[in-house]
Amino acid sequence: MSTDIAGLTYYEINLDSRNASSTADAAYSSLDFPMYELSGKVQLSRIAYMKVLSCSIPFSYYTINTTNNTFTLTDNSGIFIITLQPGTYSFAEMITEMGTKLNDSASTFTYTVTFRESDFSFSITNGSIPNLPFTFTFPTAANALAIVLGFAQGANPSQTFTVLGNKLTGGVSELLGPNFLYVNSNAIGNDFDMFLPRGSEQFGNGGPQMAVVPTDGIRGDDIHYKDPAPELWFDMRGMETLTRMDLFITDGGSHEILRFNGKAFTVKIGVLLANNTMKHGADKNSDAPIETKRRR
Repeated sequence: MSTDIAGLTYYEINLDSRNASSTADAAYSSLDFPMYELSGKVQLSRIAYMKVLSCSIPFSYYTINTTNNTFTLTDNSGIFIITLQPGTYSFAEMITEMGTKLNDSASTFTYTVTFRESDFSFSITNGSIPNLPFTFTFPTAANALAIVLGFAQGANPSQTFTVLGNKLTGGVSELLGPNFLYVNSNAIGNDFDMFLPRGSEQFGNGGPQMAVVPTDGIRGDDIHYKDPAPELWFDMRGMETLTRMDLFITDGGSHEILRFNGKAFTVKIGVLLANNTMKHGADKNSDAPIETKRRR
């Protein structure tokens, strides 16, 4: 603890989801959506500024999970639900998984899956004659399997015919998911002036987001974040007190709460409390010792 700026005293909140008091939502493990009871040498009151200083997030979550792992195959022999095993796949692993599940269906055709590294696209052929095309139909949810595999949401009919049969080719796949995550808290995130565009599920500065964390794209490793602007802080406008808070990590594309499959994440939060030498609340604006700075 030190008083480096007149009127403000610096503290840190170090949160590990293994130390949660409970889960913030019964639908999730406390490792994935922890609720913390905060206590220590002093009560966190008269909070002037806060920010996420650093975090460590395990890339143990699945980009294909139980909410986005199905699509429909329609061909001349019928309509079949294809269900992929939840996981985060390499391209070679997805070739095997998709090919196995397509050919384990009751379809009378033989499906072959290939991948082209030049544009990260998957192609599927069904060994049929030209006038027997097939269609993949994906759900239109925000975290739909189509986005991960590089296809359009909704119906994707086979486009061409080759010596291997009718062929469907997708676009750029995202097997490792979006390239960023959000650190969130329903308890305090709304007080962080982080703006998102209208196209986001939650835009403006009224959502739970506290920090944007770039991912490194390496399965099994921890994703590390360090505050990129140490001189800037979020103005908490004299928050009276903080004794209880939640944390959760969301997918940057769909805002889906991530499940870490038994692993924990950690977040370090910096806090500047107004001490007795600084006026509290709105009164401090007249003679505050430092300029209010907000992260952009």
